[in-house]
Formats: sequence, structure tokens, C-alpha cells
Amino acid sequence: MLIAWQTVNAVRRPGSRKFTRGFLIVTPGLTIKDRLRVLQPNDSDSYYQSREIVPGDMLADLERARIVITNYHAFKLRELMGMKNIMALNDEAHHCYRQKPGEDQEGDLKGDARKEAERNREAARVWISGLEIVARKIGINRVVDLSATPFFLSNSR
Repeated sequence: MLIAWQTVNAVRRPGSRKFTRGFLIVTPGLTIKDRLRVLQPNDSDSYYQSREIVPGDMLADLERARIVITNYHAFKLRELMGMKNIMALNDEAHHCYRQKPGEDQEGDLKGDARKEAERNREAARVWISGLEIVARKIGINRVVDLSATPFFLSNSR
């Protein structure tokens, strides 16, 4: 709905900076990235048509969206070049954070658990740093964090 609402409004109000047709959807892995292809308006299983997210006369407006779905470690700036003020959607956003200075997130963890926590922290740093680069290079007007995880993970921030 965020993509549909933003895109239709951007197409119908091209002078407004409140809306965008450019979207960067960031995921933590290949499985989720592959599942989200249904957010592409031209996908054969596109949710916009199959779930009637917008009326049929607005589907053509959605075709004007530029959507890049990528893993956090493989941002594809070149596919969004020429677009300004894109919206970034962080899917599974609890994996995207920066460690507080001086904070030992691993605490009392030992062995493999500590190594996994360190890998997770590094992945989170790469993800948020990638968003900062996108913001500097082409501009991000909004970041929307989404997560289906209903509890706080002990090592996420």
C-alpha cells in the first residue's frame, strides 16, 4: 500500500515533493528478496492487481514506479540513478542498526553464540551504512522500517 499510495500520488501530482515513484526495498536475505518480487507492478503475480490494491484504472500509474529490491549487502545505486528523494523500505528492519559507542552487545556470550552476535552486528552496520551512502548519493526522503518479528531480539538494537 505504501508503494501504491506514493506512486499514484507522485504520478498525479508530479510537482509535489511529498510523493515519490522511486523505492529501494532492502531485505536481509535471498529468500525474502525473492518473495517480494510481487511488489513489482509488472510481475506475473503482482499484488497490486491480484489483491486489487488499487482500482484497475490506477494500474497504469503503478507501472511508472521504479522499485529496486535488494539485499542489504548489495545495494544497487545504478538502478535508481536519475531518481531523487526515494523511499527506502527496510524489510525485517530489526536487523538494521548501529551499535552504541562503548556498548558491548555480546555481554556474557561465549564461543559460537558470541561469534554469531558479532556477525549480526557487522551485518547491521553494513546495512545502515549502505542506506547512508544511498542517502548521500541520490537522496532518501523517507525510511520506513517494517518487521514481522513480534518480539525484541536480545542482540538487535
